[in-house]
This record gives sequence, C-alpha cells and structure tokens, in this order.
Amino acid sequence: MSLSLKNVFALLNPKLKESLIKNGIEEPTEAQRIAIPEILKGNNILLISPTGSGKTEAALLPVIDRIFRERPEPISLLYITPLRALNRDMLSRLYTYCDNLNIKVQVRHSDITQSQRDEISKSPGNILITTPESLQLMMSGKKLRGHLKNVKFVIIDEVHEMAQNERGSQFSIAMERLKSIAGKIQIIGLSATVKNEDELSKFIAPEGNIKILKPSINKKMDISVIYPEPADPEISEKMGCDPQYAGCISEIYHIVEKNRGTIVFVNRRYVAEDMAFRLSLWINHPDLEVHHGSLSKESRETAEMDFKTNKIRGIICTSSLELGIDIGTADVVAQFNSPRQINKMVQRIGRSGHSLEKTSRGIIVCNDTIELEEAVAIVDNINSGNLENVMIRKNSLSTVANQIMLELNYAKKIKYQDFYNIINRAYPFWELSFEEYYSVIELLNRTKKLIIDGEYIIKRYSILKYYIENISMIPSDKTYSVIDTVNKKFIGTLDEKYVVNEIEPGSFFIIRGATWRTIRIQDGKIYVEPFPTAAIAPHWTGEEIPVLFETTSRVSENRKNHEIPGFINKRGADALLNWYKNDIASLDKIIIESYAGEIIIQILLGSLGNFTLGEILSGILTSVTGESVEMDYSPYHIYIKVSRNIAPSDIEKIIE
Repeated sequence: MSLSLKNVFALLNPKLKESLIKNGIEEPTEAQRIAIPEILKGNNILLISPTGSGKTEAALLPVIDRIFRERPEPISLLYITPLRALNRDMLSRLYTYCDNLNIKVQVRHSDITQSQRDEISKSPGNILITTPESLQLMMSGKKLRGHLKNVKFVIIDEVHEMAQNERGSQFSIAMERLKSIAGKIQIIGLSATVKNEDELSKFIAPEGNIKILKPSINKKMDISVIYPEPADPEISEKMGCDPQYAGCISEIYHIVEKNRGTIVFVNRRYVAEDMAFRLSLWINHPDLEVHHGSLSKESRETAEMDFKTNKIRGIICTSSLELGIDIGTADVVAQFNSPRQINKMVQRIGRSGHSLEKTSRGIIVCNDTIELEEAVAIVDNINSGNLENVMIRKNSLSTVANQIMLELNYAKKIKYQDFYNIINRAYPFWELSFEEYYSVIELLNRTKKLIIDGEYIIKRYSILKYYIENISMIPSDKTYSVIDTVNKKFIGTLDEKYVVNEIEPGSFFIIRGATWRTIRIQDGKIYVEPFPTAAIAPHWTGEEIPVLFETTSRVSENRKNHEIPGFINKRGADALLNWYKNDIASLDKIIIESYAGEIIIQILLGSLGNFTLGEILSGILTSVTGESVEMDYSPYHIYIKVSRNIAPSDIEKIIE
C-alpha cells in the first residue's frame, strides 16, 4: 500500500472504479483518501466528517472491494442505520456499486413483506442493510442467526445519533452478542463532528483497537438569526394567529420564495402541521409540503421526491430529515425558533450547500426574546467550534432486562455469568456490577418472566408476549391510523390519548397540512374526508429536546457582557439589549422569588441540571413539609409549588 493518498481509488477493483466513474466520482474526497487504505488493511475506524464529505463511500467502497475479492459466505456485511428511510436510500446507492460485481444486496426492516423476510432467511445476500431493532430480531431466528456467524464487517451509520439513549445502550449489547456469534468483526463507524470522539469510539469498539480518522476539512457555515417584525393585522387575521407568529411564518415563506430549495426545521410535529396550515390560509397552494414521523411512509416519500425533483420549493419537517435521507439539494435551511442543541443545528444546516465547496446557509427565525437569546448562544458556540458531548446512557437496567429476555427467547437456557460477561464488555455497561445485573434477574424471576436454576436462567413460555412487545427501546404510545375515505389511503397516525380526549365523529383536525373531518372511529382507525375549514393541529407525545449546559453557559456569558453579535438583525439586537436591562439570572447570579407557596428559581444549569436540582429540592421540601410538592422546570427556571409559604432565604440555604 505504498500508493499516494491521491490514488486510493487505484487500490480498488477495476469494475468498482467503473461504477464510480458512471456515477461521476473520479477523484476521492479527503475522507475517502484517509479511510479507504485503513479499511483495506482491516482496521476498525471511526470516521468523523461533515455532511457531504463522501464518508459513506469511504466506508462502503473498500468493504465492497474486499467482499468481491475474498467472496466470504453471506451475510458478509451488515450496514446499520438508525432510520428505515436511510435504509431505502442506501439500498439504491449500493445497487449502483454492486450490480456489476455480482454482489447481492438486501434490506431488512419492519416495512418489508413476509416473503422478503423469508427470502433473506433462505438465501441471504452478501450485504444486508438493517436497523438496530431488526438486528435484535435476526439474533432470535435460528436460520438468520446461523447466517450471522459469517458476518465479517459492520458499518454503523450516524453513530452519534444511535449512541444517545437506551436504544444505543441496547445496540451496544447487541454488538457484543453479535461478536460472540461471529467472532472477529471489522467495525466502521460514521459520525458527524462531535466533542467526545474518544468516548464515541469506545461505544463502537470497547476493546479499544480502533483508529479515529478526521479529514482536514473546513466546511464553511453562514448562520443568521432573525427576530421578524410582527405581521400586518390583515395577514395575521388571515392566518388566524397572533401578529408575531404570523410575522415568523411570513418571514420563513419569503426565504422559501427567494431560494430554489429550502428545508424548514421545527422542533415539534404540531408546529410543522400548524405552520403549513396557516400558510395555506394566507396563500393558496403554498409551494411546500410537510414531513414528520407520524405521517404515512407514502406521504413522507412523496414529499421527499417532490422536493428532490423541484416540484416544491420548501419542505417543513421535524428531525425526520435531520439525518442523511436523500432529498436532493437545499440552498438554505430555515429553523423556526431555537434548535435547542448546538450539534442539532450543525447537523441541520449541513443539509444545505451539501458539497464541501459550498457554504452551508442557515437562518433561525425566532418568535420571542427567550428563543432569540438561546438561538444566539447556539450560533455563538457553532462559530467558536464549541460542540456538545454525545450523551451516552450508562448502566440502563431496563436495557439489561430487555437483552436477557431477547437472548432467552432464542437460547431457552443461558448461564447468567456468561451473559453478564457479554453485557459488561459493552462500553455503556463497563461500570455495571454483577450485583446490579443479578438484581435484574431476580426481578424477572419474581415477575415470572424467567426461572433461576442454579447457575442458569431458563425461559418461561410467557416470554413470547414480552419478546414481541419489547424488541425496540424507542418509547412508543398506542396510536390510531387516519384513513382518507376518498382515496382509500392511510395518511398518518394520531396518539390514542389525543383521540380519546379530542376526536369524535364530526370533529376536525389538521394532518399533512390540511383539514379533515372525522366520519367515524372504528377498530383503531379514524375514517376522515377532506374539509376546507379552520381547525387545530393535533398534539403528539414526544420527548422535549433538552438544552445542554454548553448553551445556557453561553447565554449567561452574553447576559453578563451584553453581547450582541453581528449575525442578528436590528430588531433582534434591540430586543436583546432591552432584555439585558432586566434583573435576570446568570451562572454567577441565582434569583429566587416566592409568593403564596409558589417558588420560582432562575438558574441556568440547562434542562438536565435544572431537572436534577428540582428533584432534589422537591424531595427535601417534601420531607420538611410532610406533603407532596409540585415541580416543573425549563433550562433557565425551576418552579416549585408547596402548600405553605417558604422564604427565598430558606431555598437559598438548601441550594448552598
């Protein structure tokens, strides 16, 4: 391998190079120059590189080359992505490179048919694209588990996304279970830029034999923050909302009008629907569509294709389009209100100016001063290169229970010490003691999920129901399917709680940016017809995006220094200067107010810090008063309600 980095494509099979040329790829990117030789040598790598840097091909090309040359038994490569939509994209991409090499590619996730599942079991391909949840299922099937013995390579896409929650904890154990089945596996992780890259590398290769590769790429970003003027009364009346919100919607629409392609990110599905609907009240047939996880697969794919083929100029979405789903080129990304996290904003803005040569442009449009202040802090952090750590969940006991049950579903009987050793190898469980692990087994025994028999644990027959209901660690609520009776099509889903409280025959609601009238509710389905009238967008259950300390500490700095950056518009600058004149908290200054049993503490510890402090204070006050205490929090406040008046000085003593 003495070839210069410029010629890394010369290391690949000629047929593979032909496919690259057909796809217009003639020169390797920096990411490909540094990654391809390392992967060909068999090294585990974590490739950290921005969107549009060619990191997917950097991982795929050398692995495809090795599969073609070595012809290992299938399944040779597992390509794991966090989203089914990314699986669809990857399937078409892989066909491009593998067709003329006679390498069979398949995809397995919850949307495929039973016949497709049977085909994978009977005649698996060399490459299987899948999700973490489908990998769990595969390890429980006798035939598929047999095929997993042949796995030589695992590519994990969007590692930073997968590592952040219990889903990531579950996946980390699944990888150790896979290694116990297949033996030595070469692992390739692909990630956006993060702060704690060493920790992320341990997540995918806890044994430590991994190289972190970071190409020298200076991806340019141009981000501005706008606090728009309120809309004229005539426009806000047409939209049916307050003038400030109408001003934001109209500002976002003007951004869409000025550009060929704009992705508009919002933080909640409710907001995506509400914004699209109010736009349609103001402008007939606005040139945008809605995209979020509660819409049907067909609705989402239609929106993606319409944007990609320039049938529409804008798409309003949640984090459903944050990752690398191929929707073509966006000139600019608009974000309504603060994106809450620095890393999220970097990821979202990276969807514009997709190639490395182009500048990624982002505009944050804010509805009030708090959103404005937070957005400014986030952009300050981005401009100074101060990112957030990926929060890897440690020692999740619910995940331990989940993995014991899923392994028992296949093995029927396992030595619990051996399985502890597998779990303990996964990085999120390095600190898990045997006593904690065994306490989970005892709980599962008491609840009749398994039997403890000496050094073994044995499956109970009642395990099957648990297995079916608990493959995924993604929180889920019961939903109702919305069916368009005119076109006989599934539109999307509504949460059961919302349906029970708000929906009945004759009621109206908004989904896919349009109003629908409920005809009947039957067998978990809501049958509807289009009806042009004003209505309210549904609320879906979903986790709030936490604001981390990196952002609140920058907010504190700006408050102390009265910092007004050049990337904010004049109205926004004036609003912040006026805001800074108030008596507001910083990291050096906590403000406590108390009246008639209601306590408000201004403190800038971020969502997680304020939640933790709020819980501690609630516990102490409960023990002091002997009564239950109500607590709520934001990244900048803690609210506590008790039945008696408590002096701010008493709260101050507790905090100290």
